[in-house]
Amino acid sequence: MNYLIPSYKELKIIQISFWILFLNFVVESFLMYFDDRLNIFIFQYGINIFFFGYLFVKKFHVRLSKIYLPPILLTLYFLILSVFSSNLLLSFHMVFKFSIPFVFFIIGYSLKSTYLVYYLLNKVWIILLYFVLYFLVVNYLGIGFDLYFGGVKIGFFSISGLYLPIFSIILLLFCYPMIATNKVKFVSFLLSIISIAISVAILKRTLLLALILGLLAYLIFNFKIKFILKTLSFILLGGIFFFYFFFEDFQKTLKSRESRFSKDYDITQEGRITENFYVLDILGKDQLKLWFGSGEIFNDQKYISYVYYEDERELHNSFVRIFWNGGIFGLSLYLYFYWVQIILMVKAFLKVKTNPTFLRALFSFGITFLVLRFLNDFSSGATYLGFNAFCYLIIGNIIYLGSLVGNRSRIKEKTILFKNGKRELNS
Repeated sequence: MNYLIPSYKELKIIQISFWILFLNFVVESFLMYFDDRLNIFIFQYGINIFFFGYLFVKKFHVRLSKIYLPPILLTLYFLILSVFSSNLLLSFHMVFKFSIPFVFFIIGYSLKSTYLVYYLLNKVWIILLYFVLYFLVVNYLGIGFDLYFGGVKIGFFSISGLYLPIFSIILLLFCYPMIATNKVKFVSFLLSIISIAISVAILKRTLLLALILGLLAYLIFNFKIKFILKTLSFILLGGIFFFYFFFEDFQKTLKSRESRFSKDYDITQEGRITENFYVLDILGKDQLKLWFGSGEIFNDQKYISYVYYEDERELHNSFVRIFWNGGIFGLSLYLYFYWVQIILMVKAFLKVKTNPTFLRALFSFGITFLVLRFLNDFSSGATYLGFNAFCYLIIGNIIYLGSLVGNRSRIKEKTILFKNGKRELNS
């Protein structure tokens, strides 16, 4: 069986799934333009539901698995509890943002070929190109918003949209040798350098942390002098580009964030830290709420944000938001889903760890991806629709591939196919 080349129907599904992910990214680059975002959210939900409808019409075969149970139960639980929310529209809206990406996990897990990640690897340069051009245009024209007062402009990007380029770069970092052509390799490399320089200029700490940890994980999984020299060259080129084009913007942002980098700064005094204890204090006063949630699904802004901020802002920690929504029961389901994913990914990696092939790179990337997502959830992210859809589609597919690696003949066949990826792709 040829595991790389998909059937025609599956190829179309993979292609459309990428463009749906890209459209989600484009939508999230204009969210802040609208004061009333209901219409643009309806449009975003519409394109995703259209895609799901397309899969239904095409009779896409869903592979059943008990791994789906935690997110399905959590979604149903939140939908039921949303009925008791004092803001029904907000609660249902956020539950949709939270749950739609889980469908992409099911899609990724149900694909029969190994072509999905290979295809995305050769297409994420489009995401990076859009990100780079968008950033250059809004800063050249001076339009949009500053992420931090006096810093560089991010246009009308929502925070959620800024994560997709970073995780695309991490995918390229781990699987770069498997890109089909030298032209795509060069474009991906160049756009990655520029995107990293832009991310440094933006100076959002969680973006930079994801980049640094992704790089460290890459070096750990590929601890060879050759890899280290290549990585140092990559950092040097990125540094030169950054200082030439973006250093002035970086200085502006750094000035606006200087309090965060002073020696007197104490992160434990930030609202994003102390608000977590406030939630625990609220729910801890009622055993029913402690175990089953506040009853205000994703409506934490009304009860929490004004204690620390002058306007409504969601809690900065996904785990605390899930705890607020569903108590210990809901948080346990969410954490269990993470646990199942990482266990399956590690098991697959251990089976191929001595095999210097695309599969080893794929599973090491998958482990890194999951760890970074877990850490990122400490700074929110549970309702980042486009970012989570991108991640879950890939993770679902990699976990399914992990179920195949017990058969040595299959490993060998897939390895040969990926080594000849360009020839097979054009055949």
